[in-house]
Amino acid sequence: MKLNIKTLAACLLASSALVSCNNEFEDGASGVSYPEQIELGKWAPSYTVDGSNKYTLNLTVNEQGDTICDVTVYNPVTEQANVLGGGKVSYNKQTGMITADYDDSFYGGQARVQMAIKNDMKSAVAYIYTVTTNNNGQETLKRQDYVNMVESDTISMLGMWALANGQNLTLYMSGKADVSQNGEVIATGTFAKNALGTAVTTTDNKVYQLSTNEKGQTYATVDGQTYYAAHEKTAYVDDWEEVSTGAYYTSAFDFEVPDYVVLEYSPC
Repeated sequence: MKLNIKTLAACLLASSALVSCNNEFEDGASGVSYPEQIELGKWAPSYTVDGSNKYTLNLTVNEQGDTICDVTVYNPVTEQANVLGGGKVSYNKQTGMITADYDDSFYGGQARVQMAIKNDMKSAVAYIYTVTTNNNGQETLKRQDYVNMVESDTISMLGMWALANGQNLTLYMSGKADVSQNGEVIATGTFAKNALGTAVTTTDNKVYQLSTNEKGQTYATVDGQTYYAAHEKTAYVDDWEEVSTGAYYTSAFDFEVPDYVVLEYSPC
């Protein structure tokens, strides 16, 4: 019997991972007075275990004035950053729950982020789900991760930024940067972070100065012209590779796979 480890894990965790969108936040909401409207702001983990993913979350507005949510997920093991960009935001003032929906994501389908503001109004817990919809329109959420967050004054600049001049600027943890247009890289460069923002110097001697304002909006100044920059979602990459097989046993469920399990790995 050959099983995919991803499928097996999903089966074992189904009782805890497949939840309704409200269950995570129903407890403890009564008796708390939440803001009437969504408050813009930047959020970062209250604590990050060494070697685990680091999340930054940005509640901001786009060029049209719509409230959106950008989430950057940085994996320190692979040194890769994935982005959920431009999620449409809704807010429930009774529960203090903020919901952002993404039509596509680096998970390979729809995604949803839900963030519940805690009583102190300065901390929150954020959950990340993938979303599947059956033929009857019923949604099923599968939790991918959750993180305790606190207010922050910075966001992650890693990932791809779509500039209003038609160019894309992609920043990597290594300090490398790519400038592309119409899907083709037209210049490469390097960048360094400082208190004023992120400056990218390219091989054609251009400087892209990125800065974020009080609303969490990011702009790029190039050759004296300033352009709005949208943090773009990372495309799904199906780069799973088989790395090993072996027996599988879990004491929590007293369950054993009698033959072998395929273990797959995805750098993305």
